[in-house]
Amino acid sequence: MQDSDHEVKSPSSSWPKFLNALYRYQRLIKSRWWILLLSMSLGLGVAAWWVSIQPQRFSSVGRIVVSGKMNMPEGAVYSEELNNFYGTQIELMQSGEVQRRAQERVEKLRPDLAAGVASERVKLDVAQMRGAAIFVLKATGDQSEYTRLFLESTMEEYMNSRREMRADKSEGTLTAITAELVRIEKELRAGEAELLDFQRINNVGFLQEAGNSAAAYAVTLNRQLADLRTEYDLLKLLDLDQNLERIQKRSADTSQDNTPGSESVLKSFGPESEYLKARQQLELLKAKKQDLSKELRPAHPTMIDIDQDISRYETLIKTFRTQSLDQLKTRQDSIAIQIQNLEKSIKEWETKALDLSQRMAEYSQIKAKVDRAKAIYERLTANLRNVDVTNRINLDTITILDKASPPVSVRPELISTIIKGLVMGLLLGMGILYFLDKIDDRMTCFGEFYQYFDERVIGQVAQQGLKGDLSHLVNNDERHAFAESFRALRSSILYLPGDERQAKVFLITSSIPSEGKSTIATNLAITFAFGNSRVLLIDTDVRRGRLHTAFSQKMQPGLAEILKGEARVEECVRPTKIENLFLLPRGELLNHPGEHFLSQKFDELIAAARNSYDYIFVDSSPVMVADDTFSLAPKMDACIYVVRFSYSSAAVSRKGLDLLHNRQVKVIGVVCNDVHAAMPEYYHQYQYPDYYAVDSKI
Repeated sequence: MQDSDHEVKSPSSSWPKFLNALYRYQRLIKSRWWILLLSMSLGLGVAAWWVSIQPQRFSSVGRIVVSGKMNMPEGAVYSEELNNFYGTQIELMQSGEVQRRAQERVEKLRPDLAAGVASERVKLDVAQMRGAAIFVLKATGDQSEYTRLFLESTMEEYMNSRREMRADKSEGTLTAITAELVRIEKELRAGEAELLDFQRINNVGFLQEAGNSAAAYAVTLNRQLADLRTEYDLLKLLDLDQNLERIQKRSADTSQDNTPGSESVLKSFGPESEYLKARQQLELLKAKKQDLSKELRPAHPTMIDIDQDISRYETLIKTFRTQSLDQLKTRQDSIAIQIQNLEKSIKEWETKALDLSQRMAEYSQIKAKVDRAKAIYERLTANLRNVDVTNRINLDTITILDKASPPVSVRPELISTIIKGLVMGLLLGMGILYFLDKIDDRMTCFGEFYQYFDERVIGQVAQQGLKGDLSHLVNNDERHAFAESFRALRSSILYLPGDERQAKVFLITSSIPSEGKSTIATNLAITFAFGNSRVLLIDTDVRRGRLHTAFSQKMQPGLAEILKGEARVEECVRPTKIENLFLLPRGELLNHPGEHFLSQKFDELIAAARNSYDYIFVDSSPVMVADDTFSLAPKMDACIYVVRFSYSSAAVSRKGLDLLHNRQVKVIGVVCNDVHAAMPEYYHQYQYPDYYAVDSKI
């Protein structure tokens, strides 16, 4: 395994899994479309066989006009609930009762045809014509004449059922309305009698007027009571001086006091008036004394007279105060008595007004009951007339537009059976593809690759879509995506992290044949040679190596001859048509090549190549086919492992990598071959060919 600091996290974690699954199934269907074609053909064949073994059937068609409303004489209107009306009619035509009655009708008309024929053998389909109240009835059965008669009988019995239903409904409605009229009439008579009795006992006009007067008088009394309670509270809370000032101010604001209980306040005589006058005189004397005290001494006769007058008025004020307090107390008691009388009167008048109001409410209730009964009675009478007119009308809302047509031979459900067969075949094919996909562990995208491998991906070689061997890269190669893939791989090798950058000898291998390791080894060596590096390409697959054919070189002498000591390195290494690129072919077939790779001569070959070339690329045999690679891989600086998408088995490739790791082979990364440009997570987009043109203008 790679060290933790060399591991590359899977980019697929940022891509929804369904993208990878979608790509995989697209590839699966594209490669195995013939399975779907075969399964659908099988389904179509089964459907055709099923149709062919079905007995001959006959079909007859008829049309009926159905209306849910019609005008009738005397302004009456017959109507039905149009909500879901037409759907209800279809269900009625196909109902078991109508079918049974149609069968009985046919048996009576043609006993010879009905013998041994079951009603369920005739299928009835009903459809409404778009935008019209016309129903198309189609009957399909085993016998032509029976099918036609059955359809005609069905239309007739449907019409009879409708008439019976309407007649039953009208008769039931008439009975119900009549019974309700009798009940409402009794209720109306009882209400009118109750209303007359009430009017005879009570004068309705007087009750209404008296109720209004009582209510108004009760309101006036309540207002007076509120005023008295306010006056009473003020007399109780304020002292003598505050009450006298309040009453004096109110008397000054109005020439006539209308407040209850205040009619005797502050008259021209009385203790309150005298008290106020004495207080005024006392204040005048005190003011006069204060003015004279500035010029006269206290012993002056005038000052003495003033003091005597002040003393006299103070005595009078005390006397008048006592009398005023008694007077206010008397007034307070009087107001309390008035309050009690008013409360009693208010209670009496409110009781009287409430009684009058209840009697008026009773009258209104009786009258409303009578009016409601009259309205219901009149409406029921009108409905009774309409129902009676309906019963006497012989018109019908159903008309047979087209009678049952002559039966024609049909194939039962031909189109639907074929469609079902195709769908079942498609589902079968999809199931087979799903099963094959589950047992197939070949990787088709990077999302699946990262489920098995945590090794670093150092290159992605674009798919070319060609069959057979690919020609190697040339200068100005027009396969831009293919060439850019190897340039990217070269960059990954040149800029490996840490000590890996010092590697010069690279082993390129894979798990099994045909995964593209030789193609990648050849073109990677060519790409390095294009970068002015001196490169040696060694073919160590001494069993089936074919690098010499890619460069039009002879197979011998080659590596085999060097390892056997029959030739020198200088004789076997040949220059190619590509500058700076040299090839060492495999030579003749070797027996037990693993032993030769472990020999000293192979070590000397690699040591000599290190001194003569900048980079050495070794194409080996697949690791799961022969043990040759395990003999020479530990002697290499680094190993590049090739996995081919849509071809390499994940389990086999994983096993090959594990074997390399177990033998301490330094695997620097994996090259993913045959990567489709439309694949999720493919990091190159070669959809702009003009970008690679030499003469493109910027």
